[in-house]
Amino acid sequence: MNGGGDDEDYDDDVFLFLLLLLTATWQSIISVPLSFRDYLSADERRRRSGHLRRGALQNPNVAPFWQIYNSGQDDAMITFTGFDFAAFNQLHQVFQPLFDNFTPFNNCNGFIVRKRFETGRPRLLTSISCLALGLSWTRTRGSLMVLQIVFGLTRSALSVWLRFARRMIIKALINHPDAIVRLPTDDEVHIFRGVISAKYSLLTHVWGAMDGLKLTLERAGGNNDQQNNFFNGWTHDHYVTNLFVFSPDGKIRSAYFNAPGVLHDSTMAVWSSIYEQIEEVYRRTGGQVVVDSAFSTTRTQAMISSYQTNIDRSGRARQSFGLNRQATSVRQLSEWGMRGLQGSFPRLKDRFFYEERGERKLILQMVVLLYNFRASTVGQNQIQSSFMTHLLRDANHYVFSRR
Repeated sequence: MNGGGDDEDYDDDVFLFLLLLLTATWQSIISVPLSFRDYLSADERRRRSGHLRRGALQNPNVAPFWQIYNSGQDDAMITFTGFDFAAFNQLHQVFQPLFDNFTPFNNCNGFIVRKRFETGRPRLLTSISCLALGLSWTRTRGSLMVLQIVFGLTRSALSVWLRFARRMIIKALINHPDAIVRLPTDDEVHIFRGVISAKYSLLTHVWGAMDGLKLTLERAGGNNDQQNNFFNGWTHDHYVTNLFVFSPDGKIRSAYFNAPGVLHDSTMAVWSSIYEQIEEVYRRTGGQVVVDSAFSTTRTQAMISSYQTNIDRSGRARQSFGLNRQATSVRQLSEWGMRGLQGSFPRLKDRFFYEERGERKLILQMVVLLYNFRASTVGQNQIQSSFMTHLLRDANHYVFSRR
């Protein structure tokens, strides 16, 4: 009797549990409104996918990129990748061993790079086309559809190889003498002071210029604190803030990037120790850096301010008008550097996706290294053209200029 009663109670409990589970499931189903896409047939969904599938693309081995590469035309290569063939091949020499020894891999933790094993399917790209993909991405804007057509890759494959190319480019250039971000040597400071003072006689100790660069960012998801970190109340937009010191040879000598847009330029200079780096060069060589009025120069002789209004609140001149005018002209050096960064790598003009996996930092690091490498190998740099024209001359200049 008792056993039968226990079985009936157990059955009632199971029935009640299933009823509650069914009720909860049904409520969750009916509480979610169906979207327009849910009413579409499979064929309609495919027509609206916006994807380029494998059957619509050429094989990567005969994709349009190879027409550009096999043409041997430097102007086409510079337009497409930002580098002529000599510079591209020089970069490829350090990129290829990394491409051969590592491979992209997706696991439960996301995208990673690991050691390559000889087994497995053949790769879709060669080291040349993978490097070109990473470079050409920086030269384009907007959708990746064009790169899919040029390289013959589906969207998922292109995304994987693009992330892999970024990491290998950074690994190839992080310690490369033509790309590394470093402070100038004493001899370089002496040269830079000479070329600047030759154009601006009142600035006899200046070797470079510093300024900040804001890059637009999509609205941060999550709570208000995340949004406030990147929001600039003056312009009412979200930004990633960066700080760069440029020298007359067109290269970046110190950098701090991927900072929240709420940070002031002077705050970044403190947090990144760039103020200390500038002071170090000044103590060593007496060289100074020109900055705008956003930076603190009251307690140091290592920097010269360029004031938009050279009159203080008491009506007195902050510094001589001639010195301020020439400092403003030299500060244009950093403005040219910012424009060179965005002009050489138009992808920076796109609004960055908000993410916290570190991809944005990798992109900015890669662009900084490529900028320095381009300044060293390709030229076509407005700072060089204005301050160090001898860097643009070759042997033919000296031969034909004497005729």
